[in-house]
Amino acid sequence: MLLLRKIFFYSFLVIYLILCPLIIFYALGITFRPKTQTLLKTGLIHITTIPDGAKIYINRRIWKEKTPSSIRNLIPGEYWLQLSKRDYQTWSRLLPVVEEKATTLENIILIPKVWPSKALLSRTFENLIPLEGEPFLLLKNGASLKDHFIFSLSQGSNSPFRQNNPSASGSLKLLKPIDIVDTLSEKMKIKRFFSVKKSPFLLLEIEDGWNVYRYFWVNLRSDASPSKEVTSLFPKPPQEVIWGHDQDHILFSRDGETITQIDTQMMSAYAKIIQKVHGFTVFNDQLYVLTSDHILKRFNYTDQAPEILLDDKQLSRELFGKDQDWQIHILAPSLMIFTNKDGALISDQLPYLLMEKGVKGFSFDKQNERLLIWTNNQIAIIDFVKSSEETSFEKGPRVTFLMGKGKRIEQAFWIEKTPYVLFRDNNRVYLLEAFTDLPDPQIQQIPGLITRSFISYSSRDGLLFFLDAETKKLSFIEILPSEDVRDMLLEEKKVKEKNAL
Repeated sequence: MLLLRKIFFYSFLVIYLILCPLIIFYALGITFRPKTQTLLKTGLIHITTIPDGAKIYINRRIWKEKTPSSIRNLIPGEYWLQLSKRDYQTWSRLLPVVEEKATTLENIILIPKVWPSKALLSRTFENLIPLEGEPFLLLKNGASLKDHFIFSLSQGSNSPFRQNNPSASGSLKLLKPIDIVDTLSEKMKIKRFFSVKKSPFLLLEIEDGWNVYRYFWVNLRSDASPSKEVTSLFPKPPQEVIWGHDQDHILFSRDGETITQIDTQMMSAYAKIIQKVHGFTVFNDQLYVLTSDHILKRFNYTDQAPEILLDDKQLSRELFGKDQDWQIHILAPSLMIFTNKDGALISDQLPYLLMEKGVKGFSFDKQNERLLIWTNNQIAIIDFVKSSEETSFEKGPRVTFLMGKGKRIEQAFWIEKTPYVLFRDNNRVYLLEAFTDLPDPQIQQIPGLITRSFISYSSRDGLLFFLDAETKKLSFIEILPSEDVRDMLLEEKKVKEKNAL
């Protein structure tokens, strides 16, 4: 009996001495290879999908869990990953696994085999113009003012667009026509309009007869004060008009190389407050001006004594040229970029010149400090997050080209909280992976979606609005399911509340 106890004791001791280190190694991401009698550090793949519940295949073998899941203790190398879910297209790609690192694939969007669209209105339109940063669409069905409509979108995870009969919702309003005057005539045509991101105002330039121009200050909010005619403040057509979204009754109008300050509440104009202007913008109630003598200045609204931001004339001349006009864009308090009509892109950070020409548009991801840019056939991401790595030479922003085979790229949008970009190219709409650390980003066309007008993506709803190419009706599709949008909004709210404490 004593001998039997000794046998059990030593047997369990041997098992313990063998298994305990293996369990510890497993927890630390280290595996033992019997064939070579060596210990290997491993990596892992972490996967989440929209929607979740997708089957996972690693090198053609099914994994025990569905998404979301983490596949641990993978020997460094390349693995063929497949994600499969009923009624959705299969997602697959070759992934690298590096020792002691996680290959993270968060919020992979699974594309439905049939992506249903829903029409919002019974009438048809010829063009859709999104108003950036505000839940409004400008719908056009002709040149006359009477043919222009403002459509108000409801935002949030409880969006009425997700209901079976969205047109019955009181929060959807089609303003017919744009309400600026009591009597409209066929002669009244919109020649131009000026808008500012995150501002609910429009400045309309109306041609009322032959070479007769009228200007109207329009508040798009349904509960706001009525529109106001401000023609007397614009003695001649302005070259450019901007305003801030905080004090949005104060406008700055550019005519040639001079700036006029306009107050739509007081109905007053202060002509030529700044001269020799080659570019200007408004940010946080301050006016930024690039002068013709290559000086970058910042003015307060009330105090016209400027602060000099750039007074290196040689550097400024090399960057901005002699006689070019520039658009100034303040992306963040510490980040400024400049663009011109040729599509050059300059930043206020080394190496300054980011693109010599060809940039058609951009979108800034403030949370991650990334700039999405597109040319006629390319899409790229510029990462402004500075590396903590110490080097002899300062590293500039990291530029990653995601694709370079477009035909006529017109628009691109971040799909927030996901590694995807939505873009319109040659009347078709695509989803593009934005995994900047992985090779060969995948491009997938949204099946059945063809539009000959602009599109609009609502990041707060996860919805894409467009005019159907065949019916010409305002329609939408769900890029992100409502439950995923709700979860993202709740997570965003928690982060804001945590940061406020």
